[in-house]
Amino acid sequence: MHDSKPVAWHSNPDLKTSVVERMKAHHAADSIIQGTYQQRGFDTPLGYQGCLIGCTLPHNAVMVGWHREVEDRYGIPVVIAYLADATFEYLPASECPDFALAFCEAIPVGVDLSTVAPNLLHDIVTLRPGRLAVDLPDRVEIAITRTAQLFTDGAPAGQWDELKRSHHIDYAEADHAEYHALDLLWWIADAMAEIQRGDAGLDGYPAAATAINRVNAAGWCAERLIHRLATAPVPLGVSS
Repeated sequence: MHDSKPVAWHSNPDLKTSVVERMKAHHAADSIIQGTYQQRGFDTPLGYQGCLIGCTLPHNAVMVGWHREVEDRYGIPVVIAYLADATFEYLPASECPDFALAFCEAIPVGVDLSTVAPNLLHDIVTLRPGRLAVDLPDRVEIAITRTAQLFTDGAPAGQWDELKRSHHIDYAEADHAEYHALDLLWWIADAMAEIQRGDAGLDGYPAAATAINRVNAAGWCAERLIHRLATAPVPLGVSS
């Protein structure tokens, strides 16, 4: 459990430059792939290939957990690492290298990334991509409104837990047309409860990544995540 909130790239421009250059080298070598963190011993300039998370990290990095390592080394919160990882794995393979590089380039030095995950999950609820972009029954419309309202209210973990229980009852009774939308809302409530608790002792926020998976619109999520990263706020007194 970390007591202090991470700041992107630990406010060190040279750290960002080194990671972006590593990712550019992976991109040029076609060594950014889905399905594995790192595979060593390949005939590439860097000596390994891997996914977005694996390629941001150096070869043979000592891991306490891949997503936690990204936070420790670069000040990119565990939840952001999970969201990026999930988005990367659900993109078409041909789009993954560009997204991995854009992810690293998009994060300004010294910004506070704590709002990125809630904002992205809020986008999913309110903009309704993928499986939510249909004519929705009243039960789903009500569930969406209640979920969006908790974002507006800045609700604590306990209220998200209560909403999660309500969504569970809803989707347990739902017909096929309602199920996927209500199931997605359950995962978003679960993710927000974890985020509000700051419960990184479980090595991250898999519910947030699952919410991305359930949207079934990885390209849209990639665009929104890049936007939310690029526009994250700089804390007062910190120069980007």
